[in-house]
Amino acid sequence: MRGETGVGKTALLDDLIAHADGYRVVRCAGAEAERDLTFAALHALVFPLLPDSAGLDPQARDTINTAFTGTAGAAPHAMALGIAVLDLLTLVSAATPLLLAVDDGQWLDAPSAQVLAFTARRLSGTAVRVAIAARAEVPSPLDGAGLPELVLPPLAEEPAARLLDAQRAGLNPYRRNLILKAAAGNPLALIELARSGTPGDGTVALPRRLEQVYGARLRTGPAVSQARTGRVTAQTWNARPRPQATSDQIGQKCCSGVKNHHTSTCTTLSTA
Repeated sequence: MRGETGVGKTALLDDLIAHADGYRVVRCAGAEAERDLTFAALHALVFPLLPDSAGLDPQARDTINTAFTGTAGAAPHAMALGIAVLDLLTLVSAATPLLLAVDDGQWLDAPSAQVLAFTARRLSGTAVRVAIAARAEVPSPLDGAGLPELVLPPLAEEPAARLLDAQRAGLNPYRRNLILKAAAGNPLALIELARSGTPGDGTVALPRRLEQVYGARLRTGPAVSQARTGRVTAQTWNARPRPQATSDQIGQKCCSGVKNHHTSTCTTLSTA
């Protein structure tokens, strides 16, 4: 799943997990600080499964151990490690279906992403499902991985208005319309801007959380002076990329793999 920051990828991933009845869930999140640590993300996914790997082929176990510790020799080839991980996932999921959920996939280290993609493409006939969420505006090591992909859209006008009203009812019409226009359907922006002040000059104050998320991009955008003073106009905010998809596509893509684990499905998910 891909989408801009704040569009609700993590919330959708949370909902997927909450409805994964009968599944064992292993969840991890990519970390920018670990993107250069080889197999850091793969370790977070695989390590919790090792206690249940008693029947795993010794060679596969050695391959996995070598990747994480390096004690048995040189780092294994990606394909050999991918096969070993696939064997492990198949073994563990034989008793209980398995869902691997990965948030912030754009920060995965490249070797982990390569092995994860290799494995995910070969899950047909298994009880394993993989869901990955990644930011659309950030290059990802999963780009071009050949996995099914879902792009999340911003909220349409009516649900965006409902979300804003739920956050702060009773806004005067001018400020309400200004926030709706500036947020352009981004749920995080709607929530944070609802809490912000209005300087009264056709802008809304940029909350600290949004400044941290979008500040660098806005400072290089068409309204540099406003970004530097902690304000944002609808024109500036709307300069960010706009991924498109439909609500029906979101529901169908995210639910199909978990509801029927006998169907070959691998849904790639990207939250904020």
